[in-house]
Amino acid sequence: MTLYGIPRTTIDVDIQISSTEDNIRHLIHGLEKAGLKLDSEDFLPLVVRPELLYGQCISFSIPKGPQLIDVFLEKPKDFTELLRSSRKIKFGDFNLRVADLNEIRRMKLEIGRPIDLADVALIDEFLEITGEGGSGTGSSPGC
Repeated sequence: MTLYGIPRTTIDVDIQISSTEDNIRHLIHGLEKAGLKLDSEDFLPLVVRPELLYGQCISFSIPKGPQLIDVFLEKPKDFTELLRSSRKIKFGDFNLRVADLNEIRRMKLEIGRPIDLADVALIDEFLEITGEGGSGTGSSPGC
């Protein structure tokens, strides 16, 4: 939301990946190499059966510190659709792939926690002000 210009303070980052065994293993290895700790290793035996992890969320934290990254594991087909509707946003020297704001709204509605519903209100206000309008449909899990 922040990358779109919506004022929202948070310390964590939500990412989504195509849930394949290689993607999950690379993600875990890369984030652990960066010094982050997987919050729950209970699901690790299931990595060889990624279809059992579709719709799940795994989190990474600074050891003995706050949670920094939530990773949503998507069906490869669903991820392809999310990627197709995503946008590239310039962030410093990087181009980041960011879910379309309507997709973010849809996911937050599905999750339905009070903080997510407050985010939906912020997104709606932003879309009204900018004239982008519209809302997504579909489903996604929450951490």
